Amino acid sequence: ENGKTVMRSVMTQEEAEELINEIPSLDNVWIVSEKELKFGFIGCGQMASAIIKGLISSKFIKAENIIGSAISKEHADLKEKTLGIKMFVDNIETAKQADVIFICVKPSQVRDVLFEINGTLSKEKLVVSIAAGVKIDVIEDIIHGVPVIRVMPNAGLLLSEGMCGVTKGTSADTFGIGGKVTREQLAQFLMNYAK
Repeated sequence: ENGKTVMRSVMTQEEAEELINEIPSLDNVWIVSEKELKFGFIGCGQMASAIIKGLISSKFIKAENIIGSAISKEHADLKEKTLGIKMFVDNIETAKQADVIFICVKPSQVRDVLFEINGTLSKEKLVVSIAAGVKIDVIEDIIHGVPVIRVMPNAGLLLSEGMCGVTKGTSADTFGIGGKVTREQLAQFLMNYAK
């Protein structure tokens, strides 16, 4: 789809990489290993909900592999019901369980959230910020060495008709979850549902 081929595989990562090296026409393959990625959303407002709906409707990730956190139990219950995902009222739990962590809170809350979850982060996770006006270097100053990608969606994404600008931090060339996934592959994945 969109010039990329997605393969779900039961082979090992080494076997998959060897296959890609042997067949040059598969250079745009994104391998999903036996362990499917878990996506976590800290903050589940309108934009996060649009992204979640898009991820589910793209059929690349199942709803059971998406979790989120909300500020209140009422909001968490509502999002669990409307989006069909597991919700917490606990940012730390969301960050612990997720491989890819979307920061979808108001820009004024980003620093507090990052300090809160920092102890759960590692180089094996990816942080994706959609917070407007919060530069990558601000994020990296708090979560040293953790791969960061900044995604700037436009309002059209709310209607699954938008675009995203994507930029990477200093540690985000590749990261080690589910194989090596580049920012371009993640960007393509995010845009699968935005026509």
